Amino acid sequence: MGNMAYCRFTNTAADVQDCLEHMDEEDVSPAEQQARRALIRLAITLALNYGEEIGIEVIRSDDE
Repeated sequence: MGNMAYCRFTNTAADVQDCLEHMDEEDVSPAEQQARRALIRLAITLALNYGEEIGIEVIRSDDE
């Protein structure tokens, strides 16, 4: 079940913090490994598109 709109970011921030604390765990299923990579991609997209909201401009390299 998804988060309710009034607490979506609050709940998700706590969940992402929990994930961050466990990023180095090696004993995870293939599905969890895939989800971890998807989360990293989403984090990059968030940083690129919304970093300025917290005063950080993230610049994409031309080498990609």
